[in-house]
Amino acid sequence: MYSCNPYCYDKSSYPLILTVNDPYEQKLKALKKECKLIEFVKLDQKIVAHALQWVCEQEHIKFEPKAISSLARQSDGDLRGALIDLQSCTSDNVFKYTDSTKLSDRKRTQTILNSLLLIFKSSSAKNALEALDDIDVDFNEVFLWIDENLPKEYSTKALAKAYEHISRADIFQSRISRQQHWRFLVYISNLLTAGISSAKEEKN
Repeated sequence: MYSCNPYCYDKSSYPLILTVNDPYEQKLKALKKECKLIEFVKLDQKIVAHALQWVCEQEHIKFEPKAISSLARQSDGDLRGALIDLQSCTSDNVFKYTDSTKLSDRKRTQTILNSLLLIFKSSSAKNALEALDDIDVDFNEVFLWIDENLPKEYSTKALAKAYEHISRADIFQSRISRQQHWRFLVYISNLLTAGISSAKEEKN
């Protein structure tokens, strides 16, 4: 969205679909006047559960009602993700509650581990920049994951430099808590990804 030329929309012969996380950003004020704002909200858990049950019935999948409820809750309003999870958890056309309960923690752990791998092992800071973009984990938890694993990956000067980046990120985190300046999140992300990745003296 931000890379788009804000003055190109009036010259286009085709409709433009633009996406943005915060439509109330000051820099988008002029552009917003020329747009129709359509908000996409998370689906209610009951709607997701109803859709999952309908799919199971159409595909002749035997299911436990509490398994459907559990998966709908874990999907956090994302029906597409819930359908993918349903497919991965169904075995021999049976979807059990025990399968759904394992899904959330396994997915989150695997996702954060992949992100850490990219941060610690990447040969360039640029590659590490996007490591935290698509993970559904709170930054407070990210701090703990990095702090736990950093001494196992770095040593001596690289370790000291990496912890300096973590301490700076923590300062921005405190400013967000005190002042609610959420724009500081981008600095935290950069410090925890590219900052830590660039701290090592050579590819490890």
